[in-house]
Amino acid sequence: MLAAGVLALAGCATPDRRTYVTPGKEADSASLSATSRRESLMSFEHYRLLALDDGFHPRSAADVVKVDPGARRTVVIVTFRNGFGTHVHDAVVSVNALLEKGGSYAINGKVEGVTVRAWVEETPSGRLVSNIGLGVGQVQAQAGAPIPVLIPAR
Repeated sequence: MLAAGVLALAGCATPDRRTYVTPGKEADSASLSATSRRESLMSFEHYRLLALDDGFHPRSAADVVKVDPGARRTVVIVTFRNGFGTHVHDAVVSVNALLEKGGSYAINGKVEGVTVRAWVEETPSGRLVSNIGLGVGQVQAQAGAPIPVLIPAR
């Protein structure tokens, strides 16, 4: 019964999810890479591509992504933790970037509290090629976390 429910839900969700198609000719593309920073064991920021031009990107976070040059709507997911005793957060930020053929770019940003600013910059110059998008971090659901149960006293 559980398997039938999962299959039914998976079938409903799949057709509407579009995937970004990478360019056919690598020479005509631009490259866009993720950025990570770690200040300590419990303090880190990771910026990676989630979607491009309203299509989800299937690559892993570590990959350099080849994209068509031109004006691109870039959706970034930022995963961060501000230090010991804090939770891991995710923020989704949308930025509009102008990418040139053969260019090399990185997703970058800054986290202050739970407020996230993200942008796309040219590498290695650091020249800004997008607007600065703004997002707010939401606490990630913890896998295997106990579910609190209220047991009334007698």
